[in-house]
Amino acid sequence: MPAAVLGFVLAAAVLSGAASLLYEVVWLRMLGLVVGHAVDALAAVLAAFMAGLAIGAALFGHLAGRLRRPLAACAWLEGAIAAYAALLPSAVAALPRASLPLREALGLSYGGWSVLQTALACVLLLPPTVLMGGTLPLLSQAAGRGRAAAARVAGALYALNTSGAVLGALAAGYWLLPVAGNRETVWIAAGVNLAAAALLLAACRRPPLTGVGESGSRAEAHVAERPERSNRLAWLVPCAMAVSGAAAMVFEIAWTRALSLVIGSSTYAFTSVLVVALVGIAGGSAVYAWRWGARPAGLAALGAIEAGVGVSAALALLGFERLPDLLLTGLRWSVAPGSVALLQILLSAVALLPATLFIGASFPCALAATAAGGAPMGQKIGRQVGRLYAANTVGAVAGVILGALVLVPGWGVHAALKTAIVASLLAAAALLGASGRGARHLVPAAVSLAAAGGVGLAPPWDARVMSSGPAIYATSYLASGPGRSLRQIMADEAVLYYRDGRSGTVAVTRRGPHTLLRINGKIDAGTVVDMPTQLLLGHLPLLVHPSPRTVFILGLGSGVTAAAAARHPVERVDVLEIEPAVVEASRFFAGEQGGLLEDPRVRIAIGDGRSFLLSTGARYDVIISEPSNPWVQGMAGLFSAEFFALARERLRPGGLMLQWVQSYNLAPDDLRMVIATFRSAFPATSVWEPL
Repeated sequence: MPAAVLGFVLAAAVLSGAASLLYEVVWLRMLGLVVGHAVDALAAVLAAFMAGLAIGAALFGHLAGRLRRPLAACAWLEGAIAAYAALLPSAVAALPRASLPLREALGLSYGGWSVLQTALACVLLLPPTVLMGGTLPLLSQAAGRGRAAAARVAGALYALNTSGAVLGALAAGYWLLPVAGNRETVWIAAGVNLAAAALLLAACRRPPLTGVGESGSRAEAHVAERPERSNRLAWLVPCAMAVSGAAAMVFEIAWTRALSLVIGSSTYAFTSVLVVALVGIAGGSAVYAWRWGARPAGLAALGAIEAGVGVSAALALLGFERLPDLLLTGLRWSVAPGSVALLQILLSAVALLPATLFIGASFPCALAATAAGGAPMGQKIGRQVGRLYAANTVGAVAGVILGALVLVPGWGVHAALKTAIVASLLAAAALLGASGRGARHLVPAAVSLAAAGGVGLAPPWDARVMSSGPAIYATSYLASGPGRSLRQIMADEAVLYYRDGRSGTVAVTRRGPHTLLRINGKIDAGTVVDMPTQLLLGHLPLLVHPSPRTVFILGLGSGVTAAAAARHPVERVDVLEIEPAVVEASRFFAGEQGGLLEDPRVRIAIGDGRSFLLSTGARYDVIISEPSNPWVQGMAGLFSAEFFALARERLRPGGLMLQWVQSYNLAPDDLRMVIATFRSAFPATSVWEPL
């Protein structure tokens, strides 16, 4: 392939990766407004996204070797993705109009309707993601055909494709979504797809591939191997890539949750974690492809990389409790927004970068190992890339489901990380043990097994430190005096309850006579400063309404607001809470609730506020909305014009809505924006503040 053509292909790989990540971020955000932000729904949508990639990689990888012009086929895929993406926002907006009549026809409950809505959303995602999954095998086939170092070329394409994803994550999180919004970001991503298609079509006009290798004669990277070793490679390498994909997703989910306790739960904090993870994967694959990609590799090399994943992640696990102190040290120097964003990225890198570098190196190493097993890579590189990419992505689908729905809510973040570390070390032991006979191979395998057993003995993190919210309350912690660690500062605070729930880490702590409810470290309710606000939220609208009978409350918290509303002569109080652990934690406020949970008029449901109001046929005299702060990830949709209009539709004639909004730590312009947005649905608005 001429150098100019190869340059076009490499640039297209970057653009394709950037567009794919833009789509992933914005589509999950758009669909979250429809299916809700409950973790099970979002996990299903993310799993569907990755399942489509796996199907596309396997399908187009199988077809790649049969296509005379794989670059032209890839260009058509990019164009089709852009066309579908342009139509998807309208399809997403129409989802409720399709699912609500089905709910009525089938007589579904709210839970059943949520499953139906999520399933329809997953179906919408499959066509474009299948096409996305086909791009890397086709590009690899075009660039690697006839090359002795085809695996190296494919590894470089994988690195560049992931580097494009880094650019997409940066653009989406820090610039496009905050400024342009969802629909405009989709249009920009579609334009990036079309640019990639144009580059590939330009490359097609260059002289065609001749199938000539780098030395000027037809070449194949074919290493003669014993049949039994080729058979081991045929199944063990894809299995190892599946385990690697599953572990990588559990790492991403669990580390994101753990880091949110340190650097905060804002959208920018989540973006920093995603960016660092992608940088590590791109960097690891690039370094391996550049340094070792032209050499044959075996099971031992892949096993060493998997061991590197496990060991580096274990070291991060053991030292994670020091990150809050590092955060406070950095904030002593500057609290400017740019400095804080940089500090978030640096702390994410401390935890994630070593392991993700090894994770990134595993894909090109697996390709090289397949080449060493006797596969004619030069002519069938697209098939091998598709096969390994599909195996890795299938594992990632399993990792999403296990991590988000089983490991984190069932065992906790710390145990989920240990599980992924142990899985990586066990995979390393299997690869090292199968790489040959004798002590030279068995000793490293035994060491990996011993390390896996040692990780299981790692002690849990200090719940006081992990629930302290250092990013939120840094000012008060820094004022306690220099030289004091966060563990020393929090020594007088007792932890009554601590659980990693589905959507956040919930803790109840006691400081002197006061009890505090913390969600991801942030105090969302308590018996001290927040008590007047909680009581006012419950009493004010019911005192203003002439004859309230039914009340809807979004957000349980400590239960004090719901208890205040229940003290009025109402017939029913429906309370919706997205996190089941909050319901458990609210029992520690039984003295302030006055028997709320035993009141037959009070019904507590678990779900997403927007999707619940969208699907319910109930009408209320009073709606009280008290979610967390607008800057918290996933909360912005509950302060939007669409949500307020939806709430107005669920009010009876003469009904009232009360919206809590943070006035502290919120810029005046942002506060005015929230109030103006609320007034777009409720023009007769008054603002109250407890003294």
